[in-house]
Amino acid sequence: MNEVHQKMCKAIFKSENVEKAVLNVLMISNPDDVVTAAAKVVHAETRDMCKRNSGSLLQNKDHSSIMSFTWDKLHKELQIRAPNLLKVISAVVSDVPVAPMEKKFMHILHTVATGCHGHSQEMSGLHYGIAFLLVHGGCTQRVK
Repeated sequence: MNEVHQKMCKAIFKSENVEKAVLNVLMISNPDDVVTAAAKVVHAETRDMCKRNSGSLLQNKDHSSIMSFTWDKLHKELQIRAPNLLKVISAVVSDVPVAPMEKKFMHILHTVATGCHGHSQEMSGLHYGIAFLLVHGGCTQRVK
């Protein structure tokens, strides 16, 4: 029996939190497999949220939706519909939990929105809002 299997056996028989102990062994011995598994989970969440007529906040592009958009609403939707996606992107930005309304918090949510837009063109509600702000907020020239 190799060393990794011995560690897993110990984790199974001696740990109170077996799943976490085995996962810790796998993260060290097979990190690529752990990342691949996490990517599949995140993709499934994103696929479900990005389906046409899913009711996602990012699919709403009408005037009232754009005017009532808040980062908090987007965050709450992601916590319910794509919590693992939110965890992965948050981990990229910061290794400690980010407080709402910090600059990093908005970067996390904007990154998720951009990724969802890349997955489905219908997930462009945030992008419509940004364009609306730029056009009506005085942005009149393009940078070349």
